[in-house]
Amino acid sequence: MTAATLVAELRARGVVLEPHGDRLRVRPASIVTPDETDLIRRHKTEILRLLHTEDWMHVPPADPETVREVLGANPTAADRDALHHELACALWDLRERQAGRQPWGGVLLVRGRPLAAWLPIDDIADLLRRSHRREP
Repeated sequence: MTAATLVAELRARGVVLEPHGDRLRVRPASIVTPDETDLIRRHKTEILRLLHTEDWMHVPPADPETVREVLGANPTAADRDALHHELACALWDLRERQAGRQPWGGVLLVRGRPLAAWLPIDDIADLLRRSHRREP
């Protein structure tokens, strides 16, 4: 399981993951299984990187029609948080491809739909431009 998948699954169940420097706060810890705790420990560095990426990325709101079609008329806060994370991960992957750190290949899908079905292409391009300026 990848760090991105783990975070998405935890968020879908209502688990909140918060970066605090090099530490990771997980709450409520009582609903995280021992196996998930082990996975969190193993993927901690990548999870922190993903969470920090979400902080600067400021993912714009997803297309309301696509959200309604995929999540239903009244998605829970956990469903919306998990979707936000999945969009941030897709944007991260796109950025990594653009920077040459991941190979190009295939359409980036979020819940079986192309990234551009969720976010306007102009917003995606703007995020990529901003992330490119932030790189060392």
